[in-house]
Amino acid sequence: MDEDKKKAAKEADTDDEGEDAAKEEKEEDDDEEELIPVFVEARRLFNHHEVLPNDEVELKWTECQPEPLRTFLVDDMGFNPDRVKPNPEADKKRAAKRKAEKEAEKAKKKKGKGGGKKK
Repeated sequence: MDEDKKKAAKEADTDDEGEDAAKEEKEEDDDEEELIPVFVEARRLFNHHEVLPNDEVELKWTECQPEPLRTFLVDDMGFNPDRVKPNPEADKKRAAKRKAEKEAEKAKKKKGKGGGKKK
């Protein structure tokens, strides 16, 4: 009879181990279901990105530094050295032209906001 009790206890232990293994497999399946595809996370980051308030951001524009710019573009970013020819004078001319165009647009808008028809 003692042998019957030992067999029953052994079978009960084996059943418990089987249940534990089934629980572990179920938990692993749950973990796999919780995996989020990369594109979903990328979409979330794109749509709900962190934004700094305006009062925390300070932009400071300085004169162009041609050599560090060329070093960055060619050495660090792999641009073709023949195509990267910093020309500060041409950049200044383009910037002045853009500024003049913007001021002309502002003046044109102000002139057009005069109100109704003149009598």
